[in-house]
Amino acid sequence: MRTKLLFISVFFLLLCSLLTGEVIRVGIYDNPPKIALSKDGTPIGVWVEITNYIALQENWDVEYVYDTFYNHLNNLKSGKIDILVDTGITEERKNEYAFSEHVLVSWFQLYSKKSTLIKSLYDLEGLRVAGMQGSLNLESKDGLKELVNKLEINCDIIEYETYLETFQALERDSVDAVITNKDYGNYVAEKMNFIVAPIHLKPYKLAYSMYLDSPKTARILPILNSRITKIKKYDNSILYTSIKNHLGAKDRYKVMLRWVFALTASIAIIVLVSILISYLLKRKIALKTKELNTQFEKMVHSEIRLKEIANQWQTTFDSISDSICLLDRDSKIVQYNKATLKMLELEGDEIINIKCYQAFHGRSSKFPACPAEKLKVTLQKESMIFHANDKWLEVTVNPVLNEDSHLTGIVHVVRDITHQKQIEGDLKEKTNFLNTIIETASVSMWISDSEGTLISMNPACRSFFGTTEDEVVGKYNLYKDNIVRDNDLIKNIDQVFKNGHKTEFIIDYNFKEVAHVSPVNGTHKIVKTIITPVVNSEDKVDNAIVQAIDLTEIKKAERELEEHSNMLEDTVKARTRELEEKNEELERFNKLFIGREFRIKELRERIEYLEDKLKNQ
Repeated sequence: MRTKLLFISVFFLLLCSLLTGEVIRVGIYDNPPKIALSKDGTPIGVWVEITNYIALQENWDVEYVYDTFYNHLNNLKSGKIDILVDTGITEERKNEYAFSEHVLVSWFQLYSKKSTLIKSLYDLEGLRVAGMQGSLNLESKDGLKELVNKLEINCDIIEYETYLETFQALERDSVDAVITNKDYGNYVAEKMNFIVAPIHLKPYKLAYSMYLDSPKTARILPILNSRITKIKKYDNSILYTSIKNHLGAKDRYKVMLRWVFALTASIAIIVLVSILISYLLKRKIALKTKELNTQFEKMVHSEIRLKEIANQWQTTFDSISDSICLLDRDSKIVQYNKATLKMLELEGDEIINIKCYQAFHGRSSKFPACPAEKLKVTLQKESMIFHANDKWLEVTVNPVLNEDSHLTGIVHVVRDITHQKQIEGDLKEKTNFLNTIIETASVSMWISDSEGTLISMNPACRSFFGTTEDEVVGKYNLYKDNIVRDNDLIKNIDQVFKNGHKTEFIIDYNFKEVAHVSPVNGTHKIVKTIITPVVNSEDKVDNAIVQAIDLTEIKKAERELEEHSNMLEDTVKARTRELEEKNEELERFNKLFIGREFRIKELRERIEYLEDKLKNQ
């Protein structure tokens, strides 16, 4: 008997173990009507019904684990759960999690109280917006955080652990708006009398998620995909039945008394027609909504792009060193760059809507000869230069005209030309100094233009050539000078004006014989001419300085010296010939004298010899 009981017990245990399936821990969080806990703590909603259906088909023993969505993402990693329902698919999450075929599609919506009207994202400026921690509504690349950052909208985003907490915060005025998925938002908004903003952000797909490194993922995920694919094929599947039960509209009509057959038939026809019309309208609305969402996305991206272009333009605008302001037709400043604040030594928006003459001249009335006022009459570019606060400023204004050539604004540019004025002053001072030197110089100097025409001359030059300014200024030209040409000196002139090289030459110059001018009292001199080019920054000759030195007396002295030298040379030659003749005569005499001396000596020696011979006899 005991053996039979033992056998029955073992058989029963084995049967239970065969009938009991694999335990799958599924993470759920509060997101009704898609998923929630009933009052008695039982999981309910679309995801629970679909999960239970798949578990029944695969003989899984499902254990539901309730927590916040943010915590469940970590629970997948730690292995506390195997699967997480209702997870938005993003490229960022794919780095850590594996996703099944998508089950539902949703999008983000904004909700607020009737007292807070939100028509566009820019209406969030200065508001407090609640969102669920870790949700796509906030964290995705198309989420609220990224959008307000790109659009430079200053709003305070406050994160809560659950969607319910976000709406509770809205109800107690802790926040001004809530961002959530459209299913939960519509579910709560209807109960709590909130309104939905006409803003639909990018749609996204919802699926089961599993941790990539979990050993169960490779085995369970294909099963989920297979089951999801099947239930998507049939209109009466658990998927569409559950969606209809939890997410569809409630039937607002009930069947009337059956005994009024005609009335019932009429109502039925009306209902059918209404349903048909409703279906067509819903379909049309859905298509229009899709179209509007697409247009809205384009508008959002266009707004972002326009904001980026505006920032680029402002950066370029601020990088210009000159002060630039945009004035309206009344000369009020409506926009300006950083250089304007620096020039006026101001900060912030102190000059917005201030008249330009108030900002730049500190006046309560229009500045005399104001170029902006002239522009309003001429509709053309105007400018002026004025001195203020130890600075020289150049103001240039240009009109902004519409298609009808009517003035809509003025571009007001102020350039600090103090340094330029200082340079001009220094240059003028140096030019005057140089002109003084030239005018008072004792050396003849005149200046030509780039073509060799005389344009100015100093008093010494007028005296040197015996001419007047009326006779030669603007008339005399080196290339037209026949004396220069006859002496083959054009190549020297080319060296100056074509090659930019200094040249010198000496010429017997009779100014009266210059054919293309008519000097009355022109002089005739031997002239040493020095021509020096004045070269600009582009290595081109702008002018030439011509100096003339009188060599007439020097040449005369040289000729006289040469004549005296020739006479001296002739005298020396004559005296040399005389000396040579005297020397020859002296030489003959000397030879004669020396021969006589030798003869006398011989005679003396003969006499001495004869005397000695006589004595000895």
